[in-house]
Amino acid sequence: RFRIINASNARFFRFFFTNGLGFTHVASDSAYVEQPTTLKEILLGPSEITDVIVDFLSRTSDSAILANDAPYPYPSGDPVDEDNGKVMKFIIRQQREVDTTRIPKKLNEYPSPDVSAASVIR
Repeated sequence: RFRIINASNARFFRFFFTNGLGFTHVASDSAYVEQPTTLKEILLGPSEITDVIVDFLSRTSDSAILANDAPYPYPSGDPVDEDNGKVMKFIIRQQREVDTTRIPKKLNEYPSPDVSAASVIR
């Protein structure tokens, strides 16, 4: 599980793995989503936080490169290039670890506010 925060003040990032691995999105801005969603890429705006799970078991090689292809300024700015599009490289061990964890089908349901108690409804 990875918590990713875009700590930039103006830049957007569109993260993806160059070898096709996906992300399971489980939370945004420190709150769980209702149900996990599998994505091939994640777009993060400035100060945005996301929590994802990456299953490296489905890899096709012994490494995975997390890359960014969001232009700057977003969305119509200059494209990234070979030098600044790579974010992080993961080296994946060949030895498999025993992992008994699972991602629940439903994560959290937040209650809706009771608008009958509001003094003004807009």
